[in-house]
Amino acid sequence: MSYNETFFRPEDNARYLSKLNLQLVMQKRVLDFLIKNLIAANNQIQLEHCDCFLHLIAKIRINLESINSVLTFLYEDYRFKVSANLLYRSVVDDIITITYLIGFIKLDDPLQSALNNELNILHKEYLLSSIEAVKSEFEFQDLVNSYKNEPSIEKPDYIKEIKESNPELIDENFEWKRNEDIRKTTHLAFIDLMNQDGKKRKSFITEEKKLEFIKNRGFETHSQLRGLFKYYTQYQHYSPKTINLLNSHIDFDIVSYQNVLGNVVLTIDRLYDFINFENKESLKKEWEELSNIVFDSFKE
Repeated sequence: MSYNETFFRPEDNARYLSKLNLQLVMQKRVLDFLIKNLIAANNQIQLEHCDCFLHLIAKIRINLESINSVLTFLYEDYRFKVSANLLYRSVVDDIITITYLIGFIKLDDPLQSALNNELNILHKEYLLSSIEAVKSEFEFQDLVNSYKNEPSIEKPDYIKEIKESNPELIDENFEWKRNEDIRKTTHLAFIDLMNQDGKKRKSFITEEKKLEFIKNRGFETHSQLRGLFKYYTQYQHYSPKTINLLNSHIDFDIVSYQNVLGNVVLTIDRLYDFINFENKESLKKEWEELSNIVFDSFKE
């Protein structure tokens, strides 16, 4: 007998798995539509720096494909929701980032300066994390060599190389620019809505800061995105009680999956305001039909 058959009543399993079937059907439909939009954006001229949104949508597409594969394991064992929920966390995180960055678009600014500044800060965060990763790799190699009684490896000045390759993020003293310096050309109306923590050279834009800006910017989904992100994060972190979460059924998880899918659909709609697609009006009409089907399925 499977894990689900052993620990849960047949009538409960039938109900959970019926919801799971519907989720997979709806998710595949949304995924197909997502791919259709990505193809329609190919070879289209976009606003300055707005290709980033298509990159993030492509990332969501890949994770949804992976989730579809993982969800099939839930038919026999609900505990595989751990893997599914961590992937859904990544999808929610990308939706948060998309919504955050949309908040900096100013349609009458041909340079999209505010958006570009945020992208530069996110790139700086990526580089700082990469430096830590490289440092860790060298330390691990030294550890292995110590067990083999071999000398430490010679290390290149990788920090200098990274800085020299990204001059837009470096100040006149060859130090990382502070966030407030990178945002010098950001419109004051956006700055007033932010908790930018701009004095530190290595300050990160946390998900909490993104969500705070999303709320201040007036996006109605900020509370739901925060709740979804917090819930899925429980599957990444540990507490002595998380085993209860691991061993439980998937009734609430299915509801959360529906909410994520709904937010993916809403995110696609937001892109129609500024991303150029081939046959956009036809896509928008198809979006309306799909959104009605998806949202109605949540009532099942």
